[in-house]
Amino acid sequence: MNKKLMALAVAGALGAPAAALAQNYQIYGRATLGVDQYEAKGATAGSGSDYTKRTRVFDNGSRVGFRGTEDLGGGLQAVFLIETGVNIDNGSTTGQGGQANTSTGNWGSRTSHVGLAGSWGMFTYGRSNVFWTNGAIEQVGANWLNAGAQLFTGSFGRGMSVGITRVSNVIQYTSPVFAGVNLVVSLTPTLAEAQPAGTNADSQGYGFTAQGTHGPLAWGFDWFTILNNTPNQPSTLGQSQTTGTKVRVGFRYMPAGQISVLAVKSELDKGGVTAAGASATGLVATCNTAATACALEQSGAGVSWDHMFGPIHPIVQYYQIDNISGSGCTGTICDLTKANQITAAVRYIFSKRTHAYISYNKIDNDANYNQDFNGAAITARNGAGNQFTGADPTIIAVGMIHNF
Repeated sequence: MNKKLMALAVAGALGAPAAALAQNYQIYGRATLGVDQYEAKGATAGSGSDYTKRTRVFDNGSRVGFRGTEDLGGGLQAVFLIETGVNIDNGSTTGQGGQANTSTGNWGSRTSHVGLAGSWGMFTYGRSNVFWTNGAIEQVGANWLNAGAQLFTGSFGRGMSVGITRVSNVIQYTSPVFAGVNLVVSLTPTLAEAQPAGTNADSQGYGFTAQGTHGPLAWGFDWFTILNNTPNQPSTLGQSQTTGTKVRVGFRYMPAGQISVLAVKSELDKGGVTAAGASATGLVATCNTAATACALEQSGAGVSWDHMFGPIHPIVQYYQIDNISGSGCTGTICDLTKANQITAAVRYIFSKRTHAYISYNKIDNDANYNQDFNGAAITARNGAGNQFTGADPTIIAVGMIHNF
């Protein structure tokens, strides 16, 4: 049964009226699983804090989705998307280390929205991708492998992450493509709906993306800022703020080969949204106090290369992260906070829908840094304590991805 007929059958089983059924509704999804080996050795606190080798069956981003459009006339369409993550490996909502995988477990846990589209673009409400996606410039971790370069999606260690992946409560406008360029503007007036009793509920997020393709050259600029009162800031501080900036450029030197460069910067002002995480790992514990009101920032850049040789697709990625800097870096607390990662992999393409791969991913952390793999909660470490600092996570994986 094809996807459209399946969609009609499901709608009929649920009692949908015949007038509501249309051929432009689809059921789709992805199954992505494999076997890997994780370890993290070299912890600054000593070998007692190392994570020795463990072999795991893993799921990294499996999902089921429903999408479709309805022609409203005059060039106007109604659009909808409901995508839900599923952990096929264990049937639960947790990753390999027992951490919650927030992209699974509930309907609409991944990208989900409803809206209108026309020649003027698309306007949606719902849960949307903001900042972290890179499109065709870099899709290693998003579509091809178990894990990719953590920096390229805005991930840093020591509480310095941009903290933006898939954002809830988003109003988003996507412009049409004009002369190879389009824009995406995102607003979330309630970044975190659940608030403890008696606290402010005025967290907000604002995002902007500009991107274009011109022959073999593709580029993108992504910016997002979060204003957040959780944890509450003293009145003398005002709101904390986290801002992420990303620049990405890709050059397709031939139809089956591309090299791309990406640079990311994260800025935490007055403690920032992730300051609590920073404090938990031993970094600038006073950033949440009125006496300090510190600002921190961290930057990194890297390169990604892939090339198709028939059905064989080799991939290499590398990046470096600089030391944390800013007014909160008293003494030597921000020294030795650099990191780098290398990913090397080979995919074998069986068909347009199915491929298998083998990959090697390693992060080298300085003595005061704790970058880790975090996509789909794929890390094996299940705590945020300072004892994990300095360890170098490594994942060797063999996996398979089938899109349907």
